[in-house]
Amino acid sequence: MNKILKSAGRLALYILALVGFVFIGGMLVFYSLGYRYDFGSQKPYKIGILNITTAPAGANVSLDGKLQNKKTPVDFRNLLPKQYAIKIEKDGYQTFAATAVVQAGLVTRLENIFLVAKTLEPKKLLKETASAFLSDNRQRFAFILPTGENAGIWLYDSGSGTQTKLFPLQKSLTSQSTEAAKYALVSWSKSGKTLLIKVEGEPASFYALNADNPSDVRKFSIAQPLKTIWKNEEPLFLLPNQNLVSQTGEVVESLPDVMDATFFGDQFYLIKKTEGKVVLEKRAGLAERAEELLQLPLDSNYSFYPETDQMIMLRKKTGELAWLKTEGAPQLVPIAASVNLAAYNGKTLIAWDGLEINAYNFPFDEKKLLVKLPDTTLVHLLFFDGQSLLTQENGQILLRSLHNGQGFPLVLAPEAAIFSIRDQTLYYGSQGQIWSLLLQPK
Repeated sequence: MNKILKSAGRLALYILALVGFVFIGGMLVFYSLGYRYDFGSQKPYKIGILNITTAPAGANVSLDGKLQNKKTPVDFRNLLPKQYAIKIEKDGYQTFAATAVVQAGLVTRLENIFLVAKTLEPKKLLKETASAFLSDNRQRFAFILPTGENAGIWLYDSGSGTQTKLFPLQKSLTSQSTEAAKYALVSWSKSGKTLLIKVEGEPASFYALNADNPSDVRKFSIAQPLKTIWKNEEPLFLLPNQNLVSQTGEVVESLPDVMDATFFGDQFYLIKKTEGKVVLEKRAGLAERAEELLQLPLDSNYSFYPETDQMIMLRKKTGELAWLKTEGAPQLVPIAASVNLAAYNGKTLIAWDGLEINAYNFPFDEKKLLVKLPDTTLVHLLFFDGQSLLTQENGQILLRSLHNGQGFPLVLAPEAAIFSIRDQTLYYGSQGQIWSLLLQPK
């Protein structure tokens, strides 16, 4: 009898162990496949992951009002698939608030959230500045100091923080004052190495200044050009008679019906108005055979984006967006007919429709509403570099998040012109002067 009981006991233990093994093994598989059990709803669910990174790092995160014990950068795993209210806080910075929808089996990312300092103090960078002109690479800007011993055309490099005098202003023949009104900053080469200026009343009416070598100055005279077209560091000029001339005045090519032209690398692109249409042409170089890429109605508008080697044309009546990269054929994408193009960084297109500011990510087939502004708002887009979106709204500069459109007020600056954001510093012009604003403590 005892032997039978012992055998039965061992069998029960074996069965119990087997059941436990199967249960634990099943739970491990269940867990490894991303499933959890919600005891509140008494249902299994598949987890989602929320990834949050901030600049700077080390910010506290609250989910649905509960402070978490991890700081950014952080992955929150084992989350129920639903919408979460997120609050990000860091000492010395303004609070960032957003919502994020975590989906089962997927990673939801809130990346590179730019935190803005609570205390912002604009500093006057340059005094008595007559005008300033930003390079395409947004690192350098030229400005005119109209009076004093240092009167001249100067260069400020926001990367190095240095100022360099490029060109002196000539003094009046009848007084010791300079004639700053005679000088105009015309354009930069795409690289930001060469600045073109115009001087009224001189035989050599144009000067090309080498920003890397102030002693390298080229002089030439061109009569009333309509547009400057840069081929690397060489300026070409489109004249009213549709001739494209070099800096020596030599006719390089005749361009009948041309509305605009630009170089992307060695490729030459022309926009022409012909036979009641806007035509986009591409050439391998000057005086080369043209390849027609696209035809659009006359009411189409367009934007070149030299820093991305891309251009966008908007077909207003149908709301069709023609997107072209310098390699490959144009792509046509439907977009709202009333939308206005604002800025593009090669991946994200910022546009607005009335008082809605929207973000379109390539290939532009879906839009994300960033913010719907009140009816009384007078808004201008000032700057967009892919992460920072700066707007001027009723005379105030705001930094708006690309995640949810949240606006951080920066400074009151009527008629502001944004030059660049480098090393967490905003450079802008307002009221005839140039200012800097540190957005994050160093």
